[in-house]
Amino acid sequence: MSMIKPINTVPITVSELEDIQKTMINLINGFPELPEQIKQNEIMFEQLKPRSICMCMSTISSPIRLETYICGSYTAKYPFKLFLQTMSTSDEQRIDSQAILSKIGEWLEGRTIVSKEGNLYSMEDFPKMSDKRNITSIYRTSGAKLVERLAPNIEINEARYAVEYYVQSDF
Repeated sequence: MSMIKPINTVPITVSELEDIQKTMINLINGFPELPEQIKQNEIMFEQLKPRSICMCMSTISSPIRLETYICGSYTAKYPFKLFLQTMSTSDEQRIDSQAILSKIGEWLEGRTIVSKEGNLYSMEDFPKMSDKRNITSIYRTSGAKLVERLAPNIEINEARYAVEYYVQSDF
């Protein structure tokens, strides 16, 4: 397959953006080691609930095309971050909060996760997207870190990730 120069300025479609966002939220909601309070609230998009333990996904920037092929197919990258809001009161709770974001990153990268109980978890296959789109890789672009501390005891941690995917053209 011959390649032409990458075209980073061609916008993706609205349906493609919605597809990757919904796919990633559904995938992360299925992470086996999510704390129970987060499972109950589910991960939301661009919103944290006030005064509760919760998580949201946020877009860092618009997806960009990495490579465009002569046939019209292309690879793209969608950068996103996860925010975890906790009510931490001790160093141990703060470390555990950041560990959740790190474990999610390891799981998304295909690594095996060991729970505190000794159970092993790994993601065997990337989820399916629609309309001839396939995820090719997911990886961390930064470690987990504290980004905001609010009173009383509300802390927000974040970690950044990227998902790359291939879009098959009809050409």
